Amino acid sequence: MAGNGYFHIMKVILNFISVSVLVLVSGCTTMYDWLRADPAPQTSFLDGSGKLVAQSPDFPFRKMWVDKNVDLNKYNKIVVAPVNTKFLMNSTAWNKLDARTMEGEVKEDSVEMAKYMECSFRNAVTYDKKRRFTLADNAGPDTLSLEIALVQLEPTKAELNVVENVVGIVIWPVSFLTVFNSGSTAFEGILRDSQTGKIVCTFADREMDEAAIFNIPGFTYYGNAKYFTDRWSGQFLDFMNAKDYTQLKTDFPFKLIVW
Repeated sequence: MAGNGYFHIMKVILNFISVSVLVLVSGCTTMYDWLRADPAPQTSFLDGSGKLVAQSPDFPFRKMWVDKNVDLNKYNKIVVAPVNTKFLMNSTAWNKLDARTMEGEVKEDSVEMAKYMECSFRNAVTYDKKRRFTLADNAGPDTLSLEIALVQLEPTKAELNVVENVVGIVIWPVSFLTVFNSGSTAFEGILRDSQTGKIVCTFADREMDEAAIFNIPGFTYYGNAKYFTDRWSGQFLDFMNAKDYTQLKTDFPFKLIVW
């Protein structure tokens, strides 16, 4: 019986790989759409801030709106506000089975994750190689204000990931089972003129742990949340620095190893 169960799992995983290859051949955009998380429902954080527009699945942010009447090139400073956690959505029924959710620790975790997110965006501005922007502390001329809300934080089922990756060293397809242990992280952002308060851009994204043979960040509850946060902060600077931001693409959502 145990042998039959193993072969059934192998069959499912091999079918998954086969379908992935077929989808990849049919077009990368389709593959992005299939493997990336669906956008999170919009929260009231963005109420009255302009309508978000769905973007191509391979674009860094699943939804974005940019005021075409505003020249973002005139700005050279950015204020990064503390990350808001008041709009955090409840975990899904499945993720309520997670140990940390049952212990009531996710709310405390979200505060720490918000601090990490704020620091990540501040560092992205400070250490950007193009040095286009200066990190500012107060509103002023030629200064943008970046406001971010952490709207979803569901921890990775890290314990299961560790076990399945250890078993996967011997029976490698078992490592793909970690895709069923995925956590989820989502945020919404508002970019406004710091002096007038006029909103010039809004954006939002949601990511789930990437499919991989080894997802190293997935060995901890929020390793992938931090992984995506650092990618988002870098992509935000890429967007601000780009001559044509519509050509930007996010990382391919399948890797052999996620570091």
